Amino acid sequence: LYLNGLFSIIFTILPLLLRRINLVSKSIPCIIAPRGMFSQNALKLKFVKKKLFLILAKLIGLYKNIIFHASNNYEKKDIYMHLNDNKAMVFVAPNLTSVSTIKQNKIKVKKKSFLRLVFLSRIDPMKNLDFLLQCLLKVNNSIELSIYGNKQNETYYRQCLDLKDKLPANIKVFFKGFIKNELIKKTLVKYDLFVLPSRGENFGHVILESLAAGVPVLVSNKVFWQSDKKGGIQTLPLNRKKWTEVIRNWSNFNYKTLYKKKIVALNVAQKYNNENQALKKNKELLKYAFNAQ
Repeated sequence: LYLNGLFSIIFTILPLLLRRINLVSKSIPCIIAPRGMFSQNALKLKFVKKKLFLILAKLIGLYKNIIFHASNNYEKKDIYMHLNDNKAMVFVAPNLTSVSTIKQNKIKVKKKSFLRLVFLSRIDPMKNLDFLLQCLLKVNNSIELSIYGNKQNETYYRQCLDLKDKLPANIKVFFKGFIKNELIKKTLVKYDLFVLPSRGENFGHVILESLAAGVPVLVSNKVFWQSDKKGGIQTLPLNRKKWTEVIRNWSNFNYKTLYKKKIVALNVAQKYNNENQALKKNKELLKYAFNAQ
């Protein structure tokens, strides 16, 4: 039994309850992948409900003899911290990925007088789009931001629309809605910089998708990824002044510099794919689950 996430009533909590009362055999191995939901920033959203649930789950032994799948060592620490159980079974295995890189001659850099930014994620407080829009308020250069993603919170979406309306004339923002998975790479390749000021990601598949499309990434330091010294990917703390300054710097880059940055982004993706141990580690996770019973 492999469960994604922590708080879905149907897909996680119900199966665990059925297991707890023996309507699902406890001899069947059970793995939970929290997918970053134990991170500090993720738990801050609806904190009281989540905290009460975790306390109750511990009291009734909901996670007894459960294996937790952490995507990295940071997530492993978060799981131990918030379960408050040093005996919990936690296995680290990177997320399975299948992202091919574009060829270098497919890299696109248009000679335009503005920087093309792209945000591709859920429109949700966890992804922090409002933070990005607030940063753009202080940028004087011409920028075009395209936003792709589902509205998961109507109130939050309206808040972002209000911020969009306050932006100066030099900042153009377009909400482009949902995009199919098969179109992601073809879409990303059109842009100069992928931006994601997320409050937390246990991996961030779209980050790898962007790098594989030859598009550099600017992301918060609340993610699995680390900065590349040459600028293929840059992580920043969630500080508006710093984000504004970096975006302003990118908007001043010329055609030649942007092209070099795109080459570096592609190299970062290729290096990750070459060193990726995800398949091996996930096989080890499954073997561990069966042997633990």
